[in-house]
Amino acid sequence: MLKERISLSVEKIGMKRLENPIFYNSPVGIRFEISEPWGEVYCNDELNPKYLQETYKKVLTIYHSLPCKFDTLLWTIYPNEYNDYGRDFLQNFMEITELPLPQEKYSEMVYLDDDSDEQIEKIYYYWDLRTNVININKLLEEISKADLGGFSELVSAIFLFDTNLNVLFHYYDDRGLDIVSEKRETIYPLYKNYNEWILDYDREHINKVFRNN
Repeated sequence: MLKERISLSVEKIGMKRLENPIFYNSPVGIRFEISEPWGEVYCNDELNPKYLQETYKKVLTIYHSLPCKFDTLLWTIYPNEYNDYGRDFLQNFMEITELPLPQEKYSEMVYLDDDSDEQIEKIYYYWDLRTNVININKLLEEISKADLGGFSELVSAIFLFDTNLNVLFHYYDDRGLDIVSEKRETIYPLYKNYNEWILDYDREHINKVFRNN
């Protein structure tokens, strides 16, 4: 079962449960700053193509530098928030990724926030990437613009797992990327080779994790 496979990997990574922000809930991780001041995000009230191109290129470089073979994809959505739009979210996602229907689906009722008594449905879709080929380039491109007028259901909702090396890749939107791992040695090359892309706000903590490698 894909759900159990991910749960075991999450435990080995050192998280009590899969919860955003991934970086702050895992002992070993790197938080990369993806959006940098290449120029204005918007130009004449339209998205700046250079901003999107550079953002996408940066996250793609990191992705293809990982020593991982991601075998499981999880997408989480809150459909009750978007019913008024009348869109087929799953079909849209399948067209972007070129994936078939998910192999597993689960749902639960969750609270909107810690101080709320109101609950909303949360759906979990799982794909086995060992038997399905994903268009990862297109997915990463769409996440890059998801919070800028694109397919907003991709924001902070896509989780890619390597359940053998126990690595989780979480590109949450154009601003940043979290990569967490069971072993620091697995992702140390990213720390070394793309150190200048690490988010300065978390650099001191990240240095403490990797400095003795």
